[in-house]
Amino acid sequence: MMEKDRFIAALLPFCDTVCEYDRSCGKLRVCKTGLAQGISDKWYSVDELRNIFRDGCAVSAEKDVWTRYLSGENLRGFFDGNADNDSFRLRLRQGGQAYRQYDIRIDRVNDNTLVISGRDTQAQEQDVLTGALSRNHYERDMSAEAFRGGVALVDMDDLKLYNDVYGHSVGDKALWALAEVIRRELGTQFCRRCNYCQPCTAGIAISGIFVLEGYLNRYGLGDWAKQRYAAMGKKAGDCVGCGACEKRCPYQLPIRQMLARCKDEFGA
Repeated sequence: MMEKDRFIAALLPFCDTVCEYDRSCGKLRVCKTGLAQGISDKWYSVDELRNIFRDGCAVSAEKDVWTRYLSGENLRGFFDGNADNDSFRLRLRQGGQAYRQYDIRIDRVNDNTLVISGRDTQAQEQDVLTGALSRNHYERDMSAEAFRGGVALVDMDDLKLYNDVYGHSVGDKALWALAEVIRRELGTQFCRRCNYCQPCTAGIAISGIFVLEGYLNRYGLGDWAKQRYAAMGKKAGDCVGCGACEKRCPYQLPIRQMLARCKDEFGA
């Protein structure tokens, strides 16, 4: 195993968060983090540090993953087993911004010390040119059953011809323009059907209503959408305005405002 200080020093330039766990005292020292301010080079119990991180950022649906891996019991268990390392993934939200994806790794560097490191890997799932989420993003979310929905495959005719005749810079502009058209048509306030907003205080199937709104306005199936909406037990107009759904939405959608719009469009 590597010397502890050398191991930590090698991680610092590449990781957003690095912590050292000391088996003898059962506490963590924060070597580096962007998840909270003013806590570096201080020792905390596992529960104390987890609560500090939770105050600074919201953990999404992977709460069970957080509790399983970053628990005192699991960290102590590293010294009883044969494993020298483990890794997992969390999605965190900082400062009210959109969720970010972190890959976190735990390494046993000696018989008394674990090093926990985390990297923000969200950028790896975004296309540099268009800013659109990549196939890797959807494959990850769908394989983990964290995302419910589908992926639209959009084919762009003659892109190779654009590149060959006019140069790759023109081809890049064409791709960027296509992405902008898709963004403009979909808008920024649309439901991804992740259902993190559930359960609704009033019992409304929130994502189901937004799906029907799409059929009403985009797909030329207005009569069918109205029939299905009429058959729903709870409708957009039943929203009590508590805002609990908005606090859980990873995309920061103004759900109450969107439900009010659906109420006007469907008449209930």
